[in-house]
Amino acid sequence: DSLQTRSLKGCESAGKMQRVWRESRRVPVATIVRESWANCIGQCHDSSGGRWNTASNSEVCCVSSDLHLWIAFISSGSSVAQATLAKIMFEKICLELQSYNMFSCAASSVRSLPRAKQFNLPFSLPDDLQAAMAGPEFDASKDLTGNKFDLVVCTDEDARREVDKLDYPQSTASKVLNMLDFLDVCKSWPEFVEPQYTDICQDSLMGSMDFATCNDKMKGAIMMRAVLGLEQFLVQHIPKHRLGEINPSLIPHRMTPQMRRVIENGH
Repeated sequence: DSLQTRSLKGCESAGKMQRVWRESRRVPVATIVRESWANCIGQCHDSSGGRWNTASNSEVCCVSSDLHLWIAFISSGSSVAQATLAKIMFEKICLELQSYNMFSCAASSVRSLPRAKQFNLPFSLPDDLQAAMAGPEFDASKDLTGNKFDLVVCTDEDARREVDKLDYPQSTASKVLNMLDFLDVCKSWPEFVEPQYTDICQDSLMGSMDFATCNDKMKGAIMMRAVLGLEQFLVQHIPKHRLGEINPSLIPHRMTPQMRRVIENGH
């Protein structure tokens, strides 16, 4: 019994260290995110992440509003499945939390090349099957050097290490984030999240030490909790002077009470 107790305490200690480490990594990210929101104004994107100034390209069909971030999800190696699953999860979360008009996403992997033609997969397919069948939506080796994205979200540390080896400008380097750093931003599961994720012990979820060795069920829960945290973190770091550009009838659910008052009252 004493051995089991010591082992449990060791796991709790390791889990706490992981949470402290992730929190420390999010501190500089807050500044990066606020700058990304500030710099995204007056720009739009095409379906491949291309950026134009709206003042000189009025004929371009925009997929973004004025207050909008274009996010690249990237996984390691040549398989795009993990990045695509993260993107699908993030988009569904944004739809539920009413922030869907503030983000556009694309998924790829470090060593994959975009297909000549993308296939339109039916939405009725399970998320993991859609992810397995999807192709990359951009060429990471080229598009990251062109500063096409507001944020680059790596799905794990392996992807982050591989992305860091790419020859991209310093302006892009500051925008590269690790999705798993947002794992414990949310303190609880929202009601709309499916039981396949919420049934997993929260302590096991937060104290997970090695994402790569987790089984598929645990990986799915970790990714869902991480993208929930990412959405909340991004929304809650919109600069105060930009809040007035948000439609009061479309306030994202994760806005703080103070942010809501600014939007609704104008101060």
